[in-house]
Amino acid sequence: MNRSAIAIAALATLNAALLGYIAFRASPTSEYASDEERTSLSFDAKSVPSPVPASDFSAAFASDDYAALLVRLHQTGFPDRIAREVVRARIREDYQERFRVIAPEAESDETWWRYGRNHRDFMLTKDQLVAIDALARETAETEDRIVGPSCQPEPDIRLGFLPEQKRKQIERIEKDYLELEASIQQQTFGFHTESDTAKMRLLYEERKRDILAVMTPEEREIYEMRTSDIAAELRREGSWLGLTEAEFRQIYALRSKIAALHESSDPFAQQEAPGISTEERAREEKALNDQIFALVGSERWQNAHKQQDRDYQILVLATRRFDLPSDTPDRVYALREEVDKTISALDANTTLSADGRAKALVDLAARIRSQVEGHLGTEAAEAYLQTNMRWLKTLAQGQEVILFADRWETVESLNR
Repeated sequence: MNRSAIAIAALATLNAALLGYIAFRASPTSEYASDEERTSLSFDAKSVPSPVPASDFSAAFASDDYAALLVRLHQTGFPDRIAREVVRARIREDYQERFRVIAPEAESDETWWRYGRNHRDFMLTKDQLVAIDALARETAETEDRIVGPSCQPEPDIRLGFLPEQKRKQIERIEKDYLELEASIQQQTFGFHTESDTAKMRLLYEERKRDILAVMTPEEREIYEMRTSDIAAELRREGSWLGLTEAEFRQIYALRSKIAALHESSDPFAQQEAPGISTEERAREEKALNDQIFALVGSERWQNAHKQQDRDYQILVLATRRFDLPSDTPDRVYALREEVDKTISALDANTTLSADGRAKALVDLAARIRSQVEGHLGTEAAEAYLQTNMRWLKTLAQGQEVILFADRWETVESLNR
């Protein structure tokens, strides 16, 4: 909605067109501003002037004089709390427009089936991040100065499929039970007895019953897919994998089957699901995981693991810090492939003695370190290698390492 449309809607209906997205919990003026600002922005609700002409009102919305807009809204008859949230929305509209100019590639892509790209910072330049931080501070200071802090919680995007009334019911239920759970946790001081577990189980069952009672059977199924622990974990992964909604649904179904192999119906009981042997469970789980891997694809799977690897994330930060070529993180991280290939070649060499093998591993470590320094520079490489690529120190001692997507091991530790 553009500013003229907002102004027209506000003049026509006062608040009907805006109440759908503004907050109703703002505090009185006295909690927001200094004495000087409060005096300049205060108004007497009993002596509201005649309505402001539409042209003046439209001009106020088009301007970045937010204090003047607040005065215009008061003069038009808006209640104080509503007027402040309208101005807050106007301030944030300007923030979004300016943010898009600074970093158009970082537009939020959050959906119910995946979080927004919280790793998008790694895609931005140093100058963009500095500009965004400055803009965020400026916007926060403007909000606090003109309208004060917002008390309206962000809506739960996962519940977007439900009618507003049902969403609010569920949010109230969740809030009530969270308070009850917190009370129990405080009483236990972190040391749980069987009676504590019984209380938590009872709360869990009552909470689930109360929430499900709000919904139809179809809504319950969707709710479970969006809010369960499986969904939460998959949503985190989905932000890295870039899952589509269809892919999320397929993987969720497979992950649910995997969970059923391990969990009993009681979430407080630490036991495997009955009626299946360990070997059979392992076979079924592998088959299901193979389906997930095939659905995502090798390249996307590996890239997602790389993006989550702290070694890679620190490389991105170092690249930004020292203004290195943008492909530096990928080049350094790709050195893992050279390690794998070299060790595989050593394994295939049956004539190599133990001492010869150890020396080859030491030489490999030195070669990898030299290449890291070549990509990062001496200063950055030294700082980076102190806390990252820890496997390189083990390799430099002549010990073989195996690099997995999410960890590394020595051959000795795997053979124990």
